[in-house]
Amino acid sequence: MISTRMCTHKDKAAMKKLWTELFGDSKSFTDWFFDNRFSPSDSVCTYDDELLVSCAHSLPMPILIRGKEIPCAMISGIATVEAYRKQGLMHKTLLYLINDLNAKGIYTATLKAVNLSTYYSMHYYGCTLSAYIRSCKKDKYACLMPYIERKANSDVSCRQIDIYNEFDGLHACYAGFTKGYSGIAIRDKAAFKLKMNDYLCIYFDEEDLYAEEYVTDDLYSACAMFKALKEQGKNITVKTSKKVAEWVRVKNTKVAEQNSMGIINIGKLLESIFGNGDYGVKVFDSFYNPNNGIYLLNGKKVNDKYHLELSSGHLMQLLTGHKSLEELVSEGVAVIHDKVACDEISKMLPEQNCFIADEY
Repeated sequence: MISTRMCTHKDKAAMKKLWTELFGDSKSFTDWFFDNRFSPSDSVCTYDDELLVSCAHSLPMPILIRGKEIPCAMISGIATVEAYRKQGLMHKTLLYLINDLNAKGIYTATLKAVNLSTYYSMHYYGCTLSAYIRSCKKDKYACLMPYIERKANSDVSCRQIDIYNEFDGLHACYAGFTKGYSGIAIRDKAAFKLKMNDYLCIYFDEEDLYAEEYVTDDLYSACAMFKALKEQGKNITVKTSKKVAEWVRVKNTKVAEQNSMGIINIGKLLESIFGNGDYGVKVFDSFYNPNNGIYLLNGKKVNDKYHLELSSGHLMQLLTGHKSLEELVSEGVAVIHDKVACDEISKMLPEQNCFIADEY
């Protein structure tokens, strides 16, 4: 018999076995994940009698949207045994998880999909951009070199440091960086320490260099740090925001959507971000029924006229600032019922720099 429930510590071995079989990650990474990121009370499992056939992991991870702290969960490790696919088990497992997160006061969720379209049926669409800067060791350094040379004697320099000896400075740097972005993870000192532990534990000394998190607040620091990486004489790939990539200006740069996001509690999310009761939006959601309805932009659910109509997922793109209202309308995924009102909504919700480094 198929049954779905929240996990307990007794499920760890079965969850780990399923992860190993379906994701192909190294043993060291899988061991690390289940030692440091497996949270039974935030994860869901579906069994066919004694056989684990589907699961989903999550962790609370507050994010910043338009300068407001929003309760959010990072969902990862969504998996279904091949013989049980196309039976609706992924939706069943995730719906159970979403209901639990809603009950815990989580307003939205984010996830990194291998293929973004996998979660379109849940109304989870791309909401952040990541830039991947690639440079071969034989390439000439082209990042605003004259500017770098003019600044050569400035008090800004690059050096290797011990993470823990300079923890407070690193944390302050990240916290300052987040203020320029929407959809980004908020890390208090405990969360920041956990992330720094990740980078110390998951390190591979290889021929090529990959920087998972490249954070900087100004043009000169962005370029100086890239120059320092180049001087190590390796092929390098750096993951960062589109804004930082534009500062660095390396020709071989790819920008792509990274994390998808979806809404768990529309009323609370609108109230937190917007708080404006003058306009109404009709929202439809074929995956999570509680999201359906007409809402004022202060989060109040009403039975009244509305000025705008769109899915919960496209509303998420608008609220984060990943897409403008005009762009959503041009894509045919948002319908304007009152142009004057929607012009005002558009002014209040301009596009943002949307970025998150976290994937799990």
